[in-house]
Amino acid sequence: MTKTLNQYNLTSFQLIEKAIENGEAHLSSTGALFTTTGKRSGRSPNDRFIVKEPSTSDSIEWGSVNRPIDATTFDTLWDRVFDYLANKERYVSHLHISQDDNHYIPVRVITETAWHGLYAKNMFVKKQTYNPLSKKPWTILHAANFVCVPKRDGTNSDGAVIIDFSQRKVLLAGMAYAGEMKKAMFSVLNYLLPKNDIMPMHCATQHLDILNLDIPLSVKGVDSKYLNPRKTWQNSDDYDLEAIKLAQLFVDNMAKFSPSEAILAAGPQPASEIVEEATVA
Repeated sequence: MTKTLNQYNLTSFQLIEKAIENGEAHLSSTGALFTTTGKRSGRSPNDRFIVKEPSTSDSIEWGSVNRPIDATTFDTLWDRVFDYLANKERYVSHLHISQDDNHYIPVRVITETAWHGLYAKNMFVKKQTYNPLSKKPWTILHAANFVCVPKRDGTNSDGAVIIDFSQRKVLLAGMAYAGEMKKAMFSVLNYLLPKNDIMPMHCATQHLDILNLDIPLSVKGVDSKYLNPRKTWQNSDDYDLEAIKLAQLFVDNMAKFSPSEAILAAGPQPASEIVEEATVA
């Protein structure tokens, strides 16, 4: 019986089963999936590269953070990793980067291991309809057990994370630490979205009605009850009245300058309906 190499859009439960079956991970005493990331337990900034090519070369600050790699070197390594995965079981998921219905990035994630596929499915967004706006998708190619050879592959070590904006590709080779996948795509968002006057927020948020602000649900070292000013008042109705007054002061002051509708829509809304709901940015 021929083994199916591409495993498409498996559920989280199926990916957990595969990870255990493949010996990639096991269940802890609490039922959580337990695995290891090898010698890397965090990001490897010296192993991160961006392809230097005409469409982006003048708008990236090159240096120790944004290390350049030439397109030919990248293409050669991409093909080498693809060939490495050719006869292996692969886990393919179609996901969105960002919850936003207009500014999402569609991505096809291909991983060598089931648990990295599970990580992507958990970290990124699974929509009922994939890519409804028919945007050009990105591809993440993740081969955790591939071993880069610096002299051959043009890398810094046995692992590399490389972003190519022109081809909409992210290559993660020899990187078992899964967080590099998230960080790479957040770098993509940070480069692309500000061009549309949008700044990505790397956290879960809650929306403050009236003041019309998104605030983080958690900040390291800060008690979460202090993050939402409405919850610090003994009487939330009193807070709402004061917030409405403050919002109206903003509107009255801005009226002197004849602002655009877009500016007014982005500011405080004294007549907004109060809804307590958490959203993910």
